[in-house]
Amino acid sequence: MRRTYTREKRTLCGKEYMEVDLYAITPEEHAAKRRKKGRPSTERQRRRNAEHARRYRVQKANANFTVLGFNVTLTYEDGYLPEDWEQAKKDLRNWMRRVVLAACKTFDVKKADIRFMGLTACGRKAGRFHHHILVECAGLTMRQNAQFRQMLEDKWALRQPDGSYEPLGTANADRLNLQNRLDDLITYFCKHSVLCWYESRNLIQPEEQVPNDTRWSRKQLRVGCTECRDSAYWWEQKYPGWKFVRCVVPEPEGPAEPKDGWDADDLRCYVVMVRKFAPDRQDTRILREKRAR
Repeated sequence: MRRTYTREKRTLCGKEYMEVDLYAITPEEHAAKRRKKGRPSTERQRRRNAEHARRYRVQKANANFTVLGFNVTLTYEDGYLPEDWEQAKKDLRNWMRRVVLAACKTFDVKKADIRFMGLTACGRKAGRFHHHILVECAGLTMRQNAQFRQMLEDKWALRQPDGSYEPLGTANADRLNLQNRLDDLITYFCKHSVLCWYESRNLIQPEEQVPNDTRWSRKQLRVGCTECRDSAYWWEQKYPGWKFVRCVVPEPEGPAEPKDGWDADDLRCYVVMVRKFAPDRQDTRILREKRAR
């Protein structure tokens, strides 16, 4: 049996959200350096890469958007459908620019206070372009935030020769539901087969802390991945001050598939934690701070 130890890697996403990865690693893998890619990725590796990209976007979304943010869906009427990707991207950039300029002028905020994250997609069957964008403007009161929501929908329009604006299609701005910490929403975004991602430059990046290789034993990892997988009490004892959301244990790979890398055979999981406030207390605290400004 090869010698392994359990690595704990914490990723802080803002002040309220944390993910903890637990997996087995050997001393050789710990000391190894990443070498230049020399061959195509296997199908298994591509699936792992896609899951890693999805998780990273979930982490980044939770680091930047709160209950005061919006999930905006922009679609086109038949007469305004873009001819290609370049036109669709241009329409979205124009919408973002109009939203930023109007918000800065109306609410006296800075451009850095407005954050965007989302994608442009093309439907698989109908081939229609549409956009999904997460948006939040920091520093607004509740009344201003409601006005900002209306602004997000009104600015999805095309300027006419006479100076007026005609709506390009439907625009729906829904409040963000953080019950599942944006996991379902980002997963839905990633299911689009043909897409182009957008992120504003002012997004906060998830912070990976220095890994800890001495805190967990193989036995503890096995217990956490099996009998205590859904035990909130057990996980909250491991991480005081944090509230357990869920523990995800990846499904084992198919027996006929080639296995390689540190996670080929050993148990592994990642745990989602949030600061230990009840959801209603957390939301009320944020809203109270906004009203006080």
